[in-house]
Amino acid sequence: MLNLRTLRWLAIGIALILLLAEVWRVSQLEREWLLILEDVVSAGLLLIAAIWITRDGIRQRALFAAAWMLNAALLYVSFHTQWFRNADILSNGLGALGPVDVAVAGLMMACLFGLALTVWLPPEDE
Repeated sequence: MLNLRTLRWLAIGIALILLLAEVWRVSQLEREWLLILEDVVSAGLLLIAAIWITRDGIRQRALFAAAWMLNAALLYVSFHTQWFRNADILSNGLGALGPVDVAVAGLMMACLFGLALTVWLPPEDE
């Protein structure tokens, strides 16, 4: 059953996937480590919010929703940047979706799903 506990585990899983994927991507592309700062901060915020929401409250839910939204927004930017970069390469103007693009889109949808459930789920009794 969907409840905040399940949502917390989903958030922890997504945050860990984002952290590991970003570290892998930067190490493979030999980019500056400073470029992963926003991804580390957003995934870290999602981890902190998932841990802090052990007790249901308005502040905890607000932080949790903000963390979901921040991660969804960053994934949206990442997805569309990659998609339009691929569109510039292809002559037909449509970007080709590779497995990484599909994974990023899936994580973005999972973050939007987490945001919606954080707002929609009724308060839990203690």
